[in-house]
Amino acid sequence: MLCLNFAGEIETLKQCIEYLSDKMDFSVTKDGIRVAVSKLDYGGVEITGGNSGYELRYGIIPDFCRGLCVLIDKIKKNEKDFIWKEDRKIEKCGLMADVSRNAVLKVEMVKDLISRIARMGMDTFMLYMEDTYKIENYEYFGYMRGAYTEAELKEIDDYAKAFGVEVVPCIQTLAHLATTLRWPYADGMKDTGDVLLVDEPKTYEFIESMIKTVSRGLSSERIHIGMDEAWGLGTGVYRQKHGEVNKLEMVTRHLNKVVEILDKYGKKPMMWGDMFFRLASKTGEYYDMNVEVPENIIKALPKDMVLAYWDYYSEDEETYRSMTKAFMQMQRRIAFFGGVWTWNGISVNYERTFRTMIPAFKACHEYGINEIYATLWGDNGGETSIYTSLLGLQFFAENVYSEDVSQERLYEMFRICTGYDAESFLALETDKIPEAMEYLKKEKPNVYVYAILTSKHILYQDVLQGLFDKQYESVDLKGHYKNCLDRIEKAETPADLKELFDYQRQLIKVLYLKCDIGKRLFINYQNRDIDALRKNREEVKVLADEFAVLHNNLATLWLKNNKPFGLDRLDLRFGGTLARIRRAEMRLNSYLSGEIEHIEELEEERLPLGEPQFIPLTSYNGYDSVSI
Repeated sequence: MLCLNFAGEIETLKQCIEYLSDKMDFSVTKDGIRVAVSKLDYGGVEITGGNSGYELRYGIIPDFCRGLCVLIDKIKKNEKDFIWKEDRKIEKCGLMADVSRNAVLKVEMVKDLISRIARMGMDTFMLYMEDTYKIENYEYFGYMRGAYTEAELKEIDDYAKAFGVEVVPCIQTLAHLATTLRWPYADGMKDTGDVLLVDEPKTYEFIESMIKTVSRGLSSERIHIGMDEAWGLGTGVYRQKHGEVNKLEMVTRHLNKVVEILDKYGKKPMMWGDMFFRLASKTGEYYDMNVEVPENIIKALPKDMVLAYWDYYSEDEETYRSMTKAFMQMQRRIAFFGGVWTWNGISVNYERTFRTMIPAFKACHEYGINEIYATLWGDNGGETSIYTSLLGLQFFAENVYSEDVSQERLYEMFRICTGYDAESFLALETDKIPEAMEYLKKEKPNVYVYAILTSKHILYQDVLQGLFDKQYESVDLKGHYKNCLDRIEKAETPADLKELFDYQRQLIKVLYLKCDIGKRLFINYQNRDIDALRKNREEVKVLADEFAVLHNNLATLWLKNNKPFGLDRLDLRFGGTLARIRRAEMRLNSYLSGEIEHIEELEEERLPLGEPQFIPLTSYNGYDSVSI
């Protein structure tokens, strides 16, 4: 084990060093290698190596953590005469963990992720909690959802302070509240199914309880108050009570009432900015390059609020430039929220991540955006582990310290800061399908919604009904998944992420086995090829066994990382899919034994589901069955 002796300005670093020694396998001893530590008066890190020891100078604690990773790497390489230096080009950087789509991270896993991002140089950890925290006097808020208690939030906050990481609560104070507004207690403060009733006193009592709770649990002076995608604003109970009103003025009025509550608790607001642009646009679009927000609305916004510009979709620099300039007209501090694509599909999508974030960061650097955050959404059930995003998080961190991040730099710093091989994480992808990549180049589909989701379709589709078989009949899925399987078999499996790689390896194996079984079943049945159907039946048996292993691996991974609530939803999906695979085996047995004369499911002509070929159907409930 490496032994280090820290000297100098280390009083504020003692707890951090203690935590890092466990994570990074070093010990602190008096006779260890001397590391002189001192502060910089700006963000960044400087490391000097010489015969008498090493010097590490840092701006903020995450700079120190990152610098220590670099220093240890150089010590292990026996490098002594060197100067290593990098400045922070961006002031604040972090991640936003979505703990509202069933996957509520265990407290110990939040703490683990905090230590990981600090080593990358990130200084902010945002918890996106719609109804996954407990609040006083509202027992159904967070009911059976794995909600964090005030004590759990405080434990997270105390741990993060040692790393200089700010834990920011991200709540919803207008929309995105369907999971809690379904309960009877919400009557009287509900406009539509997921939107709060503006101007109603009961609504602001509710919001104050939210703010009071997260203020006691988390010490950050900032609270992200949400207010995005409020599609139903003013269209339900509000319209019945008050008639049609100007929605821009309505949002602004509601915002200022929420900010009055924040002021009471000494908190400053951050808010998604899309509703201002949607409501000011003649087309209702967020990415409307010609939109002009009225001056009276801009003047009415709280002066110290931060407007969050989110964009996980655009692929051209001009869109990012135009939207950044539009946000700048709002005359408030801007934070950019991009995405590491962990949502909608069944696996992390790095191809999509880099395709969108490379042009995004060019615009951020060009216009001096000083805050960048990686969102890790879990739309449609939190199927993809947050740990698959680590390489993407490193890419965000690298853009803090460099305005031009090469692949070589990214991979090397990922190795230094995490100990992992970048290629291993790229091997977690399942949807970088050659035909799909060609399609994206040629067709230029609507980037606002587009991601390749083929693997999710293949995983859940019914074997006998084969809803996607016609859709993907010209795609060499067998060859693609064979390549994916070969790649992940060769990948280094980090010892501390074994469960993740076990699950992903089994997932790809199941996709390989399942991707063409329905198509071959259909052809062999149409040809009444009994010998081939007997072989298919054995394949279906094997698929069922392997799918059962996958389901077990999923549960093991989920229960390691997350609270148990929410696993029930995926148990229903995986269990239902497995039941249908076993049903296919039963139906084949009945046909091959002569018990039945037809398999009606295989009598039906296979039809495409629509255009385009790589159809962006994101929700499991949209294609698991055509039955209602």
